[in-house]
Amino acid sequence: YSFGPVPISRTPFGEVFSGLFMGFLIPFIAVLIHIPENELLSIGIANWQLTVQADLLEIIWLFLVSCPAIAGIANIMLANNICDMPDDLENNRYTLPIYIGRQYALILFQSLYLIAYLAVAVLIVARVLPFFSLLVFATLIPVFRHIKIFKQSQSKEKTFVLSVQNFVLMNLVLVLTIGLGLIFRI
Repeated sequence: YSFGPVPISRTPFGEVFSGLFMGFLIPFIAVLIHIPENELLSIGIANWQLTVQADLLEIIWLFLVSCPAIAGIANIMLANNICDMPDDLENNRYTLPIYIGRQYALILFQSLYLIAYLAVAVLIVARVLPFFSLLVFATLIPVFRHIKIFKQSQSKEKTFVLSVQNFVLMNLVLVLTIGLGLIFRI
């Protein structure tokens, strides 16, 4: 990610890679190793034939459940890169905010949170997440207050931490409500 002649962190793909790998791939692997073998994903080789079978619906649900983590992690990277724009230009680091500009980077920053909340809403309606997960929407007020503050001033020292706080707040409430749903299900 940060090594080699052209590290991903110096390209416009840093947010995508960090969000998808840490926000989705790690939870995917955690789920994969804790469920019965071949239930979610099955890979086999026989007679020089590679077979891959996947429960696509379950993988889609897992992706949507991971959306708040994906968006939060991508936004931590995005906030960092927005704050670093002058230094990045000076040091020939062409991150996503450099390519799309500060205004569109701030729109993307807010939009990723909206996508995360939309994913939670879809999952509640589809009954993938428990009814308790409606409590995630209580985080809208502090999260959007933080977004407003960050949009006014992008400072590593003062406002960058708001992206980390948003990540923790949204995902902590989501995990707690999933846990609460499991308790009441038992």
